[in-house]
Amino acid sequence: MAHGERLAPGVTVTRLEPGGANGPDDVVLSDVVGGLTWQDLWYLGSDDDDFRMCIPDVRMPANQIWPLHWHDDWMFITVLDGSVLVGDWLMRPGDVLVTAPNVEYGPLVNGPRGCQLLEVFARNRKGGGYAPEYHDHPTLRGPGRVMYRPGIYKYGPAGVFNFSARPSGSEANEGNQTMTIDGTPGLFKGSLTGGGRWELGESDDPDRGIALSTNLAPGGKIPSHRLLDWRWSLVIGGGLTLGSRRLNVGDIVIAESESAIPEAEAGTAGARLLEFGRTVRSETRLFD
Repeated sequence: MAHGERLAPGVTVTRLEPGGANGPDDVVLSDVVGGLTWQDLWYLGSDDDDFRMCIPDVRMPANQIWPLHWHDDWMFITVLDGSVLVGDWLMRPGDVLVTAPNVEYGPLVNGPRGCQLLEVFARNRKGGGYAPEYHDHPTLRGPGRVMYRPGIYKYGPAGVFNFSARPSGSEANEGNQTMTIDGTPGLFKGSLTGGGRWELGESDDPDRGIALSTNLAPGGKIPSHRLLDWRWSLVIGGGLTLGSRRLNVGDIVIAESESAIPEAEAGTAGARLLEFGRTVRSETRLFD
């Protein structure tokens, strides 16, 4: 579930691997036709839960192209380093795109320095697909992929992709290489700047996921508390102290359901957090 340092029962501290868009040890610059994609994964949820949220950290090389496609899950995408053209929108660090299930979007064209992004699957559904016209696209046929586990780099094939008819509502994309983000039902732009809140699911679904951009003022505190569901928190600016542990940009806290989380205090520059909760219940803090 979570590799890293146990800060308290049910509370784990880990961090993003180094290298930004290039990945650890510049791995995405490897000589692989179509480009080498690297990713790390975190899961929110227990084995006996009905579903888990999946949070992949994806690093992709410059100018790599992934054609239009869709997923059968609610997705939250944000750029951490580099840039990527998604449809007609050039996404840069801090930009957010939320996609509803079965809405075709793209292509993804990585910028001149490559791209590092988080691509969150609200319920860890890995379905979806590509229209039949992309059956021989070089990116889908050629590249390898590196999956990270602590201390292990494992090269593998890009994966087996589903090619099928476009989902309902996306038929107008047939014969086109790109599409417009604005005005497409089920696609929602946003930004981490200034804080924000995004629900990953239908508004009447009590198990819908949640994404939060949280800002703490210098010296701001969050008293010790418990959460009703799993939460994943990444420091994207400033820093804070959690209990006796100093957290800096790139550090991650994973809190399991009902775990006791120590008091947090932002540093002199404040703190900016990007947070994901398995369900909206994780948004509620219970103070003893």
